[in-house]
Amino acid sequence: MGKMAIAKCILDYEKKSPIFINTSNIYNEMEFGCIHDKWYAKAFSLLASGVGVANIAKLFSNIAVISFNYDRSLEFFLLHAIYNHYGCTLEEASNTLATLSIYHPYGLVGELSGHTNQSGAVPFGHTGSPRVDLLQTYTEQIADAKMLAGIKAAVADSERIIFLGFGFHEQNIELLSVDSKDHFRNVFATTLGISNADKRIISIKLAQSGISSGNIHLSDLSCSSMFDEYLRTFSYAA
Repeated sequence: MGKMAIAKCILDYEKKSPIFINTSNIYNEMEFGCIHDKWYAKAFSLLASGVGVANIAKLFSNIAVISFNYDRSLEFFLLHAIYNHYGCTLEEASNTLATLSIYHPYGLVGELSGHTNQSGAVPFGHTGSPRVDLLQTYTEQIADAKMLAGIKAAVADSERIIFLGFGFHEQNIELLSVDSKDHFRNVFATTLGISNADKRIISIKLAQSGISSGNIHLSDLSCSSMFDEYLRTFSYAA
């Protein structure tokens, strides 16, 4: 019952979000003007900068996403942002999105329709019965060895890590831990509302986990403001 309630709440959140598209009219599209100041839009603008249609396959070539959320809002936004920005078909946008390495350690409320041919796909903001078989709670052990290996490989191979709205819970830091204690990855994190004392602890935990032993930037910024503050930094290759 707990997972059912979680799934219903997440799908309700998706339906109420500004990126939801009412498909009762086939001409309805995502209202990008409503979210131009959100971090999704700013991040996509950075990713798409200098990437033309001819090399769209490289759009996500140097990025991986690890989402501790159950919703699919990022994937849904990216699907339609690609479709809108490049003037391609939704199928082509879906194929491009499929090249993005994105991990949901605690699962999600279903694979998106239009993003996968997998049976049982769940439309964004679905109002019917939700899927709960893909969900795991914080207290459950994550048993997907392939996903865990992919997450750790993504962290180990990275030169820059950006934490957005991350709670820095010990269990989640452990999921990201790697055996590279002396690696000076550039780490940027939103820590709005977190005390200086706790920030020091976060820096220590990030070093102990092998995520980075230096160059850690903890900022009292919102996710959106983070992209404004570090626009040039994020624009350049790590």
